[in-house]
Amino acid sequence: MKNYSDQKNSSGQKGFTLIEVVLVLFLVSMVFLTIYMLFVSTIKHDTESRYEIIASNLAQEGIEIIRNMRDENVMKNVGVGDVQINEGVESSCNPHFSASGDNACSALFGLALDGNNVYRPEIDNDNVKFYRGCKLVDPTITGGDGRVQQFIVECEVCWKSFTGAGEGCGIEGGPSGQGFRSVRATALLSDWLN
Repeated sequence: MKNYSDQKNSSGQKGFTLIEVVLVLFLVSMVFLTIYMLFVSTIKHDTESRYEIIASNLAQEGIEIIRNMRDENVMKNVGVGDVQINEGVESSCNPHFSASGDNACSALFGLALDGNNVYRPEIDNDNVKFYRGCKLVDPTITGGDGRVQQFIVECEVCWKSFTGAGEGCGIEGGPSGQGFRSVRATALLSDWLN
């Protein structure tokens, strides 16, 4: 009496058993799943890197806005000398950044893409990707006459991370919850006229 395996071989039929087919399908699916996960991970990290670059530039833009205010104040001092170089930085209603302090313009500004692919301030928009807040960091450095000669400004930009890493948005009044990443820029601004 012949068993099944002897009959298969003796009849000249070649093929795969069901176990072999299932094993090959499992291995192929694991390879494709691994490639897919690698692809998804690469896209997430690429997007995160792009957002980090954009956030760095937005933080630097906030510093430049305050630097321009300082330059305007310095130019007002030519021949007069009665304007502090940090005047208006915290108290003005500037639509490009959130000034610290207790005033009507201390709300945090979100930044969303406009029709020209430029990030503009947007407070109540579902398309907000970044949040920026700028503030003066104490202490200011004053001269012998009591006038401000130097001050430190700090701008922070945060965004919801695709990788899920990170803490809450560290900006005062910023969005709550976990999974935010942030970039911070700091600059020492001085009275370049003196």
